[in-house]
Amino acid sequence: MDQSKINQIEQQIQDEKLVKMVKLSQRSIALAVIISLIIPIGGYIYTGRWAAFFKLLLIGGFLGGLGLIITPEDSKGGTLVAIACAGTLIAPIDNGIAISSARKKVNNSI
Repeated sequence: MDQSKINQIEQQIQDEKLVKMVKLSQRSIALAVIISLIIPIGGYIYTGRWAAFFKLLLIGGFLGGLGLIITPEDSKGGTLVAIACAGTLIAPIDNGIAISSARKKVNNSI
């Protein structure tokens, strides 16, 4: 491949990232937070941030597994409830911050 082809591909990747950023910046923070509070995955569907959702899912799964290993047998149900509540609190904050950051980046690039 010659250098011009590589530059063209890099530019196309940058353009795709910019389009995603602009779409995210146009989302409503309030709506993303409300959806995330009701159904955490709903906020990620609304914002289209699948990678962030899977990271949250992996971290939550890891902490849940760790909690089940460490926690005494009689209080394991409470551990799972605590992790589910943490996910319900983290999702709206994460989606709200992502939209706000996207807006700042779009405004700075104009």
